[in-house]
Amino acid sequence: MKKMSSISRASALTLSFLLLMPLTSQARDIIQLGFTDKKLDAFFDSNLNFHQVPKTNVMLSAKVKSVNAQEIDQALTLDVNSISREVLVKAFDGQETKDGFTISGKSEGDSLFITPWVLLQFLDDGQVTAWTCWNVEYWDLYWNKKKWEGYCFAGLSGARPLEGKDGWTAQEGLHLKEAIQADTRELLECAMKDLSGSYKNVKFEHSKFQGVWIAEKKPKEISASFFKTAAGNLLINKYDDRAYLHFRAGGLTGLFLKAILPNSVLFNGSLLMPSEAVQVLPDKPTSQPTATAVK
Repeated sequence: MKKMSSISRASALTLSFLLLMPLTSQARDIIQLGFTDKKLDAFFDSNLNFHQVPKTNVMLSAKVKSVNAQEIDQALTLDVNSISREVLVKAFDGQETKDGFTISGKSEGDSLFITPWVLLQFLDDGQVTAWTCWNVEYWDLYWNKKKWEGYCFAGLSGARPLEGKDGWTAQEGLHLKEAIQADTRELLECAMKDLSGSYKNVKFEHSKFQGVWIAEKKPKEISASFFKTAAGNLLINKYDDRAYLHFRAGGLTGLFLKAILPNSVLFNGSLLMPSEAVQVLPDKPTSQPTATAVK
């Protein structure tokens, strides 16, 4: 039997080493980030009970029963796609590439296409919460093939009334625009860390929370996995709540299970919330067993 040469052995060891190297340490193509101009359809893409502000990606969780319904729609006529894109451009601050990402559209590697929309959720107490929602598709541009798609949500702003001086409709929807910008900045930061592999080894904690969640009208106790982001917000995953799961499937499109399992932590339906918006509940002490006396 012919012995392997020292050069062959060295080549084999080098190949083995490369195969065992973690993915994050290998060079990867620049990932393109971009917001689409797609407008959602409340009937197909979200919940059948939602009201969509005409020609926008702004959804309300219920029909507005008010004599001012037309004025409300007018005040909430915001171009969510353009607002989000402006945040992305500003985040790159004139740079064509940043930390392995680009917005130039010249990437031949992978691309994350983001379709942003907003949900204004009516609460039982009359207040309204604003959620920035992302539907994403991750594509291999070289092969022109979609790898996966996913979802995530951010609600970093507090609840407000719909109308009035400090309401979401005030000053032509100024507060809502600011909420979209704040949510988008944090989601972009998390997305870049997630897609670069930074979240793969993050250790999730698990706890019970009390808070007002997306698709809910009042505070509710839920069980979830979470970790704190660099900005101190909570990225909540594996959200154990049927109303939320139903919301994620929303619309007729959801009935066909369109989502391909994403290779992502953030885009697997995670929620991004400020830590002060939820209350971490202590574990309930287990009762000690009662000993039976032996006669």
